[in-house]
Amino acid sequence: ASGILFLGDHDGTALALGLLCPALPIEVVDIDERVLGFACRTAAARGWRLRVSAADLRLELPPTLAGSCSVVFTDPPYTPEGVGLFLARAVEALSPCGHARVLMAYGFGETQTALAYRTQSVLHQLRLVTEAVLPHFSEYDGAPAIGSTSALYVCRPTRRTAAAAAALPTPAQVYTHGRE
Repeated sequence: ASGILFLGDHDGTALALGLLCPALPIEVVDIDERVLGFACRTAAARGWRLRVSAADLRLELPPTLAGSCSVVFTDPPYTPEGVGLFLARAVEALSPCGHARVLMAYGFGETQTALAYRTQSVLHQLRLVTEAVLPHFSEYDGAPAIGSTSALYVCRPTRRTAAAAAALPTPAQVYTHGRE
Protein backbone atom coordinates (compact mmCIF):
# COMPACT_ATOMS: atom_id res chain seq x y z
CA ALA A 1 0.00 0.00 0.00
CA SER A 2 1.27 3.43 -0.83
CA GLY A 3 0.01 6.95 -0.50
CA ILE A 4 -2.07 8.29 2.34
CA LEU A 5 -5.75 8.28 3.22
CA PHE A 6 -7.39 11.28 4.90
CA LEU A 7 -10.55 10.51 6.85
CA GLY A 8 -12.25 13.90 6.93
CA ASP A 9 -10.37 16.92 5.68
CA HIS A 10 -12.18 20.12 6.56
CA ASP A 11 -8.89 21.83 7.34
CA GLY A 12 -7.25 20.99 3.99
CA THR A 13 -4.33 18.96 5.34
CA ALA A 14 -4.45 16.73 2.25
CA LEU A 15 -3.94 19.81 0.09
CA ALA A 16 -1.01 20.94 2.20
CA LEU A 17 0.55 17.51 1.72
CA GLY A 18 -0.13 17.77 -2.02
CA LEU A 19 1.90 20.97 -2.09
CA LEU A 20 4.83 19.22 -0.41
CA CYS A 21 4.60 15.90 -2.25
CA PRO A 22 2.73 16.41 -5.55
CA ALA A 23 3.46 12.88 -6.83
CA LEU A 24 2.13 11.15 -3.70
CA PRO A 25 -1.18 9.31 -4.17
CA ILE A 26 -3.71 10.88 -1.80
CA GLU A 27 -7.24 9.69 -1.02
CA VAL A 28 -9.74 11.89 0.84
CA VAL A 29 -12.97 10.61 2.40
CA ASP A 30 -15.43 13.17 3.72
CA ILE A 31 -19.16 13.52 4.20
CA ASP A 32 -19.09 17.12 2.96
CA GLU A 33 -19.22 17.22 -0.81
CA ARG A 34 -18.15 20.88 -0.81
CA VAL A 35 -14.86 19.86 0.84
CA LEU A 36 -14.42 17.07 -1.70
CA GLY A 37 -15.21 19.36 -4.63
CA PHE A 38 -12.69 21.94 -3.48
CA ALA A 39 -10.04 19.23 -3.03
CA CYS A 40 -10.73 17.84 -6.52
CA ARG A 41 -10.58 21.23 -8.22
CA THR A 42 -7.39 22.19 -6.40
CA ALA A 43 -5.66 18.87 -7.16
CA ALA A 44 -6.75 18.85 -10.80
CA ALA A 45 -5.43 22.39 -11.34
CA ARG A 46 -2.04 21.27 -10.03
CA GLY A 47 -1.87 17.78 -11.51
CA TRP A 48 -1.81 15.99 -8.15
CA ARG A 49 -2.75 12.33 -7.69
CA LEU A 50 -5.74 12.95 -5.41
CA ARG A 51 -8.98 10.94 -5.37
CA VAL A 52 -12.04 11.59 -3.26
CA SER A 53 -14.90 9.52 -1.87
CA ALA A 54 -18.08 10.79 -0.27
CA ALA A 55 -18.99 8.70 2.76
CA ASP A 56 -20.67 8.90 6.14
CA LEU A 57 -18.20 7.04 8.34
CA ARG A 58 -21.01 6.24 10.78
CA LEU A 59 -22.30 3.89 8.09
CA GLU A 60 -19.10 2.46 6.65
CA LEU A 61 -15.67 3.03 5.20
CA PRO A 62 -15.90 2.88 1.40
CA PRO A 63 -15.29 -0.85 0.76
CA THR A 64 -12.59 -0.20 -1.85
CA LEU A 65 -10.44 1.41 0.86
CA ALA A 66 -10.53 -1.49 3.34
CA GLY A 67 -7.00 -2.79 3.92
CA SER A 68 -5.58 -0.46 1.28
CA CYS A 69 -3.39 2.09 3.08
CA SER A 70 -0.22 2.08 5.11
CA VAL A 71 -0.87 5.59 6.48
CA VAL A 72 -4.21 7.08 7.51
CA PHE A 73 -4.54 10.65 8.76
CA THR A 74 -7.62 11.89 10.61
CA ASP A 75 -8.69 15.04 12.40
CA PRO A 76 -11.83 13.55 13.96
CA PRO A 77 -14.64 15.19 15.90
CA TYR A 78 -13.12 15.91 19.32
CA THR A 79 -15.46 13.71 21.35
CA PRO A 80 -14.66 10.20 22.59
CA GLU A 81 -17.34 8.85 20.22
CA GLY A 82 -15.99 10.80 17.25
CA VAL A 83 -12.39 9.81 17.91
CA GLY A 84 -13.42 6.17 18.36
CA LEU A 85 -15.39 6.06 15.13
CA PHE A 86 -12.75 7.76 12.99
CA LEU A 87 -9.91 5.68 14.47
CA ALA A 88 -11.87 2.45 14.00
CA ARG A 89 -12.43 3.35 10.33
CA ALA A 90 -8.74 4.25 10.02
CA VAL A 91 -7.82 0.81 11.36
CA GLU A 92 -10.17 -0.79 8.79
CA ALA A 93 -8.29 1.02 6.03
CA LEU A 94 -4.83 -0.08 7.18
CA SER A 95 -3.03 -2.68 5.14
CA PRO A 96 -1.39 -5.61 6.93
CA CYS A 97 2.04 -4.37 5.80
CA GLY A 98 3.73 -4.43 9.21
CA HIS A 99 4.59 -0.72 9.21
CA ALA A 100 1.12 0.86 9.05
CA ARG A 101 0.39 3.97 11.10
CA VAL A 102 -2.59 6.08 12.06
CA LEU A 103 -1.95 9.81 12.43
CA MET A 104 -4.51 11.77 14.43
CA ALA A 105 -4.78 15.49 15.07
CA TYR A 106 -6.37 16.13 18.46
CA GLY A 107 -6.44 19.14 20.76
CA PHE A 108 -8.02 20.22 24.01
CA GLY A 109 -8.15 23.37 26.08
CA GLU A 110 -6.59 23.93 29.49
CA THR A 111 -9.94 23.34 31.22
CA GLN A 112 -10.81 20.22 29.19
CA THR A 113 -8.48 17.65 30.75
CA ALA A 114 -11.31 15.30 31.80
CA LEU A 115 -12.66 15.20 28.24
CA ALA A 116 -9.12 14.80 26.89
CA TYR A 117 -8.54 11.85 29.23
CA ARG A 118 -11.77 10.13 28.11
CA THR A 119 -10.95 10.80 24.47
CA GLN A 120 -7.34 9.64 24.71
CA SER A 121 -8.54 6.49 26.51
CA VAL A 122 -10.08 5.44 23.19
CA LEU A 123 -6.54 4.88 21.88
CA HIS A 124 -6.02 2.25 24.58
CA GLN A 125 -9.45 0.74 24.00
CA LEU A 126 -8.48 0.25 20.35
CA ARG A 127 -5.13 -1.24 21.37
CA LEU A 128 -3.19 1.47 19.54
CA VAL A 129 0.31 2.30 20.74
CA THR A 130 1.11 6.00 20.81
CA GLU A 131 4.61 6.28 19.37
CA ALA A 132 4.77 10.08 19.40
CA VAL A 133 2.77 13.17 20.27
CA LEU A 134 3.93 16.23 18.37
CA PRO A 135 2.48 19.37 19.97
CA HIS A 136 1.22 22.37 18.00
CA PHE A 137 0.74 20.42 14.77
CA SER A 138 -2.21 22.58 13.73
CA GLU A 139 -3.30 26.00 14.91
CA TYR A 140 -6.90 27.13 14.65
CA ASP A 141 -8.16 30.67 14.59
CA GLY A 142 -11.18 31.09 16.87
CA ALA A 143 -11.12 27.67 18.58
CA PRO A 144 -10.42 28.46 22.26
CA ALA A 145 -12.37 25.38 23.44
CA ILE A 146 -9.53 23.20 22.13
CA GLY A 147 -6.75 25.58 23.07
CA SER A 148 -6.63 26.82 19.44
CA THR A 149 -4.17 24.05 18.61
CA SER A 150 -3.95 20.30 18.10
CA ALA A 151 -1.15 17.81 18.53
CA LEU A 152 -0.30 15.09 16.04
CA TYR A 153 -0.56 11.59 17.52
CA VAL A 154 1.42 8.89 15.72
CA CYS A 155 -0.24 5.57 16.53
CA ARG A 156 0.87 2.06 15.74
CA PRO A 157 -1.58 -0.85 15.64
CA THR A 158 -0.95 -4.00 17.64
CA ARG A 159 -2.06 -7.48 16.67
CA ARG A 160 -5.25 -6.90 18.70
CA THR A 161 -6.15 -3.52 17.17
CA ALA A 162 -8.28 -4.78 14.26
CA ALA A 163 -10.46 -6.91 16.54
CA ALA A 164 -10.85 -4.06 19.02
CA ALA A 165 -11.85 -1.68 16.21
CA ALA A 166 -14.38 -4.17 14.82
CA ALA A 167 -15.93 -4.60 18.29
CA LEU A 168 -16.30 -0.85 18.90
CA PRO A 169 -19.98 0.13 18.69
CA THR A 170 -20.83 2.70 16.01
CA PRO A 171 -22.21 5.84 17.67
CA ALA A 172 -25.29 7.60 16.34
CA GLN A 173 -23.82 11.00 17.18
CA VAL A 174 -20.17 12.00 16.99
CA TYR A 175 -20.35 15.78 17.40
CA THR A 176 -21.17 17.75 20.53
CA HIS A 177 -23.52 20.13 18.70
CA GLY A 178 -24.52 21.38 15.29
CA ARG A 179 -25.54 19.58 12.13
CA GLU A 180 -24.32 15.98 11.73
